[in-house]
Amino acid sequence: MDLQNKNKETSIKWNKDAIYALGLYRRLSTILGIWPSENRISSNIRIGTLIILQLTTVSIFIERIIVSGNCGTIQEIVDTIVISISSTQISLKCLLICCQHRKFKRIISSALEDWSSIIDQQSRKIMLKFGHVGRVLFTCQVITGVATSSSLIINELPKLVELPDENNSSITLLRTIPLAPSCWVSITMSSYLYYSYWTSVALYIFYVGMATVSCNLFVYGLGLHVFVQFELLYLSLDTVFENHSHFQQKKIFKKFVQRHDEILEIANDLEDASTGVILSEVAAIIVVGCVSGVMLLLAQHKGDSETVSAMAVRLVLVFIQLYIYSYMGEKLSTQADKIQDAIYNCPWYTFSPLVARDLKFIMVRSNYPFYITAGKFLPMNLMSFKAVVKSMFSFFSVLRLMLQN
Repeated sequence: MDLQNKNKETSIKWNKDAIYALGLYRRLSTILGIWPSENRISSNIRIGTLIILQLTTVSIFIERIIVSGNCGTIQEIVDTIVISISSTQISLKCLLICCQHRKFKRIISSALEDWSSIIDQQSRKIMLKFGHVGRVLFTCQVITGVATSSSLIINELPKLVELPDENNSSITLLRTIPLAPSCWVSITMSSYLYYSYWTSVALYIFYVGMATVSCNLFVYGLGLHVFVQFELLYLSLDTVFENHSHFQQKKIFKKFVQRHDEILEIANDLEDASTGVILSEVAAIIVVGCVSGVMLLLAQHKGDSETVSAMAVRLVLVFIQLYIYSYMGEKLSTQADKIQDAIYNCPWYTFSPLVARDLKFIMVRSNYPFYITAGKFLPMNLMSFKAVVKSMFSFFSVLRLMLQN
C-alpha cells in the first residue's frame, strides 16, 4: 500500500492551476526545507543545519544575557529574550513538520490530484477563487514578515552612539546591534569583525521572521484547500441527483460517500500533522503577547511613547496570527459539520428509499464534530480566540492597577 501511494504521489504533475494556487507556498517552504519533497535527505540536512544555527545563536544570546545582560535597557533585554523564544519555537515547528512529512505529503498529493481532475468549469472557478485568496494571504503575510524584520534591522544600522551617564559628566561610545544591547559589542572590536557580527545578526532576524511566515503559511494553504474541497462536495449534492434513475442515484451517491470519506481523511491528516505546530505557535503567541503587554504598561507608566507604540504594534501582530489560526479552525469545523444542512436542503424526497436511508447514516456520522486543535486539547475556533485574548487582557488589567497603586 505504501508503494502504491508513493507511485501515485510521484505520478501526479503540477498543472498551471496547481502552480497558481500552491506554487508560492512550495517555493518559500522549499527554501526553509519543510516542503515534503521526494529528496528527504536534502530537506533534512537543510532543516538540521538551520536548527543548529538557530539554537547556537540562542545559546550565545543566553550566555551574553547571563554574563553582561544588565548593561542594556530593559527593552533591549526583553527583545533579545523574545527573539530567542521565537527562534526556539521555529526550530520546534520545523522539526514537527519534518516528523509529519508523510501526512503533509498525502495532503499535498490529494491537492494536486484535485487540481488535475477538475471536470466542470464551475468547480475550477471556485477553486481558482480560493486560490487567489490564498495568494493574497501569502502576499500579506510575507510583506508583514519582511516589514517587521526590516524595521528591526533599519532602526539599528551600524553606527556609534553616545551614551551619557546619569550626571552627564562623561560619555560612553557604543556600537549598535539589532535586538541586542549595544554594550555587548566591544568598542575595541575591529570594524571588519563588527560589521560581520552586525550582518550575521541582521540575517538571523530576517530569517526568523521569514521562517515564522513560512511555517504558518504552510498550514494556512493546506487548510484553505481542504475547506474548498468540502465546499465543492456540498455544491455537487444540489445537482448530482437530478433526473437520474434509482440505479444511477445509487451509483452517484456511492461516489459522493467515497469523496466525503476522502476529504474527512485528509482533514484528519491535517489535524494530526499540524496540531503540534499550532500548539507551539499558540504558546509563543501567549508568551510574546504577555511580555509585550507588560512592556507596554511599564512604558506607559514611564511616559515612553516610542516603546508604547512599538509594543502596541507587536501585540496587534501576535493577535492577528492567533486570529488567523482560530478563523481557519472555525471555518473548517463549520464546513465539516455543514453536510447535515447540505443533505437536508437537497431534494432527498425524490430519491429512492435505499439512497434516502443512506443519507441518514451520513448525517449520523457528522454528529462527531471535527476540530483543528492545538496539542489535541485546545480547539482552534473563535471562542478559543476570545478566551485567550480575554485572559491576557485580564492579566494586563491587574498589572495596570498594580502599577497605578
